[in-house]
Amino acid sequence: MLFVIYAKDQAEDTNALRNEHYAAHKEHLEKCGDYGVEIVTAGPLVSDDARRALGSLIICQAEARQDVITFNREDPFYKVGVWQNVDVTAFDKRRG
Repeated sequence: MLFVIYAKDQAEDTNALRNEHYAAHKEHLEKCGDYGVEIVTAGPLVSDDARRALGSLIICQAEARQDVITFNREDPFYKVGVWQNVDVTAFDKRRG
């Protein structure tokens, strides 16, 4: 089943915090299979001028929502507070 992780940043400007933990975040994403998760696509949500990160969007495949939640809670961005709100929602892909 597909799931969407929609994560909004905790402040208007988290670029410094994101940059500080980006390598660890990227490494975590590479280990998604350890959690029973496969990433379909992922990237930052950005301001209209693309200069400021506003959050993250990850579309992934997993057997259960709990697998995605566990995977997300181990993400360095989650652990250090880059994200203020994180929603994990099942996704019914109909196009694309």
